[in-house]
Amino acid sequence: AADSVSKTGVSSLIGQSEGTLFAEVKARSLGENRRIMFTYQDGNNFIMLTMTNTNTLRFLVFAGGSIQADMSTPISAENVKLAGAYKANDFVFYVNGVQIGTDTSGSVPTTSDLYLGVDLAGALPLSDELKQALVFKTRLTNAELASLTQL
Repeated sequence: AADSVSKTGVSSLIGQSEGTLFAEVKARSLGENRRIMFTYQDGNNFIMLTMTNTNTLRFLVFAGGSIQADMSTPISAENVKLAGAYKANDFVFYVNGVQIGTDTSGSVPTTSDLYLGVDLAGALPLSDELKQALVFKTRLTNAELASLTQL
């Protein structure tokens, strides 16, 4: 069975107006949708780091029922460090020390629940090794993100 962790009602631990999600993963289950880290309020407000069935890593921010930021990159290594940082009109995605993309327009959703290695229904388990996960209540600088995700 895959390891997974979830905690509801932790809005005080999740950055509500800005923040950063970081994970280090050993990505072996290619070709399957897998949740890495997911903050959630409802189906209209969430932030996630995920692996897709097309073998990509994805950072997605969804607020008020609309995509605010959506960045992805092909998985190029088994060991992966990824971070998605968010603040109003300031979103960025880093993988293995490299900036994948930015978005300078968008809102930040309010979220209250945190899921690691699984989604809110207990589905899409990571089934890979989640080496570490960190939640920051601030949007780290690009230099900090590059350093944090460097292999």
